[in-house]
Amino acid sequence: MKVEDPRRNREMKQFATALGCLFLLVMTFAWQHFKAIEYGYKIEALRSQRDGLVEMNRALRLEEASLRDPERIDVLARKMGMMPPQAGQVIRMDTVSSDAASPVLASVTPITVISSR
Repeated sequence: MKVEDPRRNREMKQFATALGCLFLLVMTFAWQHFKAIEYGYKIEALRSQRDGLVEMNRALRLEEASLRDPERIDVLARKMGMMPPQAGQVIRMDTVSSDAASPVLASVTPITVISSR
């Protein structure tokens, strides 16, 4: 029959505990390292997406500027048979009147309807 040494038993438990702690420490480090790599890839993907959106925004702003070109609008309007407004046809609503305290009301000229019954 073997007699177990209590001191050797205690040393084995301490060694196993130390080994377990070391394992947990290494696994925590590895997990953090792989998470950092994963987040690095995500950041790069988002930067690439942002750069694409910035480029698309720039292209859309250029297109908007070309579509708002007054000369282009004038040419299209003339092709559709439109003519420049005559004097008195345009009433600007954004000008400040001399009586700025009074409210501005819209008015409509009455229209006469003639029935052909």
